[in-house]
Amino acid sequence: MPAAGAPVRGAGKRSLTALISSAGRRVALMNSFRRAAAELDIDLRVLACDRMPEWSSACQMADDCFQVPPVKDGAYIPALKSICEQEAVDLLVPTIDPELALLSAARNDFLAQGIAIAVSDPTVIGLAGDKLATANQLASAGMPTPRSASLEQALLDPDAWSGAIVVKPRTSVKTSVISCLTPPSLVEMELSITRRTISFGTKCANDHIVRCARPTVFPSS
Repeated sequence: MPAAGAPVRGAGKRSLTALISSAGRRVALMNSFRRAAAELDIDLRVLACDRMPEWSSACQMADDCFQVPPVKDGAYIPALKSICEQEAVDLLVPTIDPELALLSAARNDFLAQGIAIAVSDPTVIGLAGDKLATANQLASAGMPTPRSASLEQALLDPDAWSGAIVVKPRTSVKTSVISCLTPPSLVEMELSITRRTISFGTKCANDHIVRCARPTVFPSS
């Protein structure tokens, strides 16, 4: 049954209400949903929410928009659930990494209310969010992948690493904390990470990984 106050659409045509969370500038995503709905003859209502909806282009283009707390706030998930219940949302679409694990853990709770979330299982989310674990999983499945190790492991035998080396945080998506050394010097790399830790507030050195890059991508000088 639609929630009180939710719009009633015409009978005889399948209807669906989708909520895009952390909507930001994702107008293209919203338009993709609308095009697909038109092709499938679905009466689609697209909602959007963001911490600052007044600055979100997607929120301005949505059929309706809502303000929510920051993702790290304990009130974030309850706020999303409240919107979903109030607006009779059928599908919740998360868009940023920090909310994936939270919504994956809460998926069954939402589903019990008839609200589907477009998110993978917690195990998959954890694997995809860890670059080293992802590399190891791909390698174990026989997929070609750059040789990867934690910085702590690489420092045990620095002479075993040659060619260009890329250093990046295991979980961060910030390109500002990625380094590439050619030829590699793990001591220099550790110092580079320390400098970035001070400048950008990133995690400590042992939370980083090193990867041998293909020469075509990072040519030796």
